[in-house]
Amino acid sequence: MKRDYPEHPIIGVGAVIVRADRALLVRRATEPLKDEWSVPGGVLELGEKLRIGTAREALEETGLTVEVGEVLDVFDSIFPTPTDAHSITSC
Repeated sequence: MKRDYPEHPIIGVGAVIVRADRALLVRRATEPLKDEWSVPGGVLELGEKLRIGTAREALEETGLTVEVGEVLDVFDSIFPTPTDAHSITSC
């Protein structure tokens, strides 16, 4: 999947998995952020609902079947290049 100037928005999800007051982290095996620690997650498939995609990504990355709860946060990760920074506006 092309990440620089993609044809459509890329929607990423992360699963905060907590058990007995401990949170599960994974070490990323691929880019972006290879070898960094993160919550399990990935990219939604086209037409996939948020909670279904989050459960799928958690299963794929950890082997755990999870019950997806409330959405904790939503944020934009838009990083314009210096040449097109003037064309990005925030709401």
